[in-house]
Amino acid sequence: MRKIHSILIGLAVTLALAPPARAEQKYTLGFTSDFLGGIGNQSGSGGSNAGRVLTGTPPFFALYPSLTLKAVGAHSNFNIAYGFTMDHYWSDPEALTTTYHALTLNLDTRIGRRTSLKFSNSLRNTPDVSMLNVLKGFVFTPDGFQSIYEPMLFKNHSYSELSRLSMDVEVTRKSFLTFAVDGTIRRYGNIAVDETWTFQDQTRIGGTISYSRKSGKRGSFGVNYKIYQNDYRDYGPTRSHALQFHASRELAPSLMFTFEAGPSLTEKNQYLPEDRISINFSASLSKKLNTSLLSMHFSKSSGDSSGMGYARDSYQAGLGFSRPFGPRTSLNVDVSAFQQKGQSFYNQDKQVPAYDYWGLSGSAVLSRKLSRLWTLSFGGNYQDFKGQKAVSMNHMSYKRLYVSLSFQLPELWRAAR
Repeated sequence: MRKIHSILIGLAVTLALAPPARAEQKYTLGFTSDFLGGIGNQSGSGGSNAGRVLTGTPPFFALYPSLTLKAVGAHSNFNIAYGFTMDHYWSDPEALTTTYHALTLNLDTRIGRRTSLKFSNSLRNTPDVSMLNVLKGFVFTPDGFQSIYEPMLFKNHSYSELSRLSMDVEVTRKSFLTFAVDGTIRRYGNIAVDETWTFQDQTRIGGTISYSRKSGKRGSFGVNYKIYQNDYRDYGPTRSHALQFHASRELAPSLMFTFEAGPSLTEKNQYLPEDRISINFSASLSKKLNTSLLSMHFSKSSGDSSGMGYARDSYQAGLGFSRPFGPRTSLNVDVSAFQQKGQSFYNQDKQVPAYDYWGLSGSAVLSRKLSRLWTLSFGGNYQDFKGQKAVSMNHMSYKRLYVSLSFQLPELWRAAR
């Protein structure tokens, strides 16, 4: 799958940087860097976590530089961003330094009068997505598949990559067809042997065919079929199908509601003795209040990966909030919770238990713009994961408070051709 991702990324870059004849393309290179300092702690009882536990509330400093290249044309939009993170804790008995990288790419282009192509790719070994979202002022609403579990607490060099390619075809003025494929890779790196059953290296690939039709000026409805297969290093593959009906409606000006629900089927395999039928659903609500933005989402999926262990039922809920206070001050909040419901599946005469997990994570940052280039922020983030007593990773928590000074140069370089 790594080769497929490289081919798709190369195709996206080629389409974005090679505009059609006579079409003007504008390029912008931006740079930002965040300098952080504060206190934080990390505690837990998991085997692979034990060597990384931070006792007390040691001070830390961090550096988060990033570069963004944008290309805008008459029929296409393209951006690619690279971010680097470095955290250093003055912990006891020895200091802890971690470094992470993240690379994201997005392309949206028209390839005909009725057809558009979208591609996105996210490659990272930085797990603290929640904090990066609020630090950069993003309000996150999931689009497509995303692992629920993020291994921030282990401060281990895990690797994640998510790619999605979709094509939208305008059938009539009111109806559309969408064809999409996505792939995910998750590698956990150097995890202790007693945790390998929980932290399974895994690969996921899925496909979607969707039909949508506009309903008046404020809504739409449709149906889609999804197929997805997860391959686990020790447990082998599991394949699921889902038929879902979806609808969206603008309930009031600036208030948007979306809903998707339908049956799912997970095929039997060496661990699952028979086909398993369940219900998948998701809902989201977003509200824009003048310059503020509030978004909420809730979802349930069956027979899919969560980033931990084997396929199971997963529930997730989240809240994002962004509000400015005058022209210079803003507040950004990101909160999410999840629960993973285990099930038992069999390997001949050996029963393999799939335990329950649940967790909560959140970040908040209050920012004040000091000048055109500099911003001062105060924030904090929190994560807490728990599992059944039989799980060695039965409780881990992470907290920190920080002050950030951000340098922003959104137009370091500009060009057009």
